[in-house]
Amino acid sequence: KGHLARKQQNNMKFGDEIDWDNEARRAYAEDQPPGRSELVDRLAGLLPDGGRVLDAGCNIGRYCPLFLAAGFEYVGVDQSEEALVIAASCNPRGSFIQSFLWDMVFEKPFDAAVSFAVLQHNTLEEKERILPRIAAAGRPGSIFIMSESTVLEETRTQLRYDQWIALVSRHGFEILDTWHPNPEYGVHDAYIFQRTS
Repeated sequence: KGHLARKQQNNMKFGDEIDWDNEARRAYAEDQPPGRSELVDRLAGLLPDGGRVLDAGCNIGRYCPLFLAAGFEYVGVDQSEEALVIAASCNPRGSFIQSFLWDMVFEKPFDAAVSFAVLQHNTLEEKERILPRIAAAGRPGSIFIMSESTVLEETRTQLRYDQWIALVSRHGFEILDTWHPNPEYGVHDAYIFQRTS
């Protein structure tokens, strides 16, 4: 099994009030592991010699095999113990840590961090607590790639294209590129940033 470091959690619901333990069980039952990911491919192009990657909000770790196959050292973080037990059992070479994202602290810096449809489930106040932890986890010049639902009108947890960029930029990153038009709205919902401070 993969390595799983557990921390005691009190409240599993946040942001949009999804029960993430139940969501992990549903995701595992329905999961079709991706054969490839453009996000992983783009990161491999930016860091061709591999490096250490933080998957912030990894859930059941479905992208772990792709990062490992691309030559990255992989660390997944999620608040749901249910999700991480599944992730560790399915990914014996992965490393997983149970923590809320706003509580993450690491001794060794990462070369990149990724977020697959995670921040879109958090309120703005929660996002403002999470992004400093993502920034602190990376070395200077590290990459942050996120794929988050982008809407035309801000909701309780989702943001417009310009709002996502402004939010992440306030926390020590500069935008490098965006891609993947949201089919409903036609605006990009995948973003590449680089840590500047």
